[in-house]
Amino acid sequence: MQSKELDKLYGVRRENDEYHLGKSPISIDGDKVYIGNEQYIKSKGLLELLFKKNPDPKYITNTDMKVYEKILDSTNVHRKHFADDGDLRKCNSNKFDNIIEPLFKTGSGILPRYKVVKRGYGLLPRYKVAKSHGSLKDFVYWNDPNELVGRLRLLVAERSAGNNAHDNEITSMIEELREDRYIY
Repeated sequence: MQSKELDKLYGVRRENDEYHLGKSPISIDGDKVYIGNEQYIKSKGLLELLFKKNPDPKYITNTDMKVYEKILDSTNVHRKHFADDGDLRKCNSNKFDNIIEPLFKTGSGILPRYKVVKRGYGLLPRYKVAKSHGSLKDFVYWNDPNELVGRLRLLVAERSAGNNAHDNEITSMIEELREDRYIY
């Protein structure tokens, strides 16, 4: 396997002449994979998930996904600093978007909740965050003019405070309100 195919963020790494996955040592012996104090049955799909940056879905079974979720929970390789209550280590990668995030995402919306110890959700309201998938963005469509006007007020206040980053959004909101004949 070439090194450009190996997952250096969520995969196995070498540390002091040992191999680790997250906070746990990993070894492979025959048809078993040993991670920490646990042993798992080795399969092509599980090895794809553990080592590759872009695992091939044709090898991955539902059993492999369940085992991989259990491994992620025990090693915390998907969390910052491998901490049990750490935030998810988000990355614009196919592996995160298609495999890791769906395992830990609960609910839906612009600011998804993840299986993690309850803590504060930050200062930004949900409608101020757009999740990036490469160059694509998830856009919010307003169906209530009151919400649109509330957002417009916030952006105008930011603009008057010196933040000019939202000029295009302000313009499009004003156009939307004009098209629906809320303003003239």
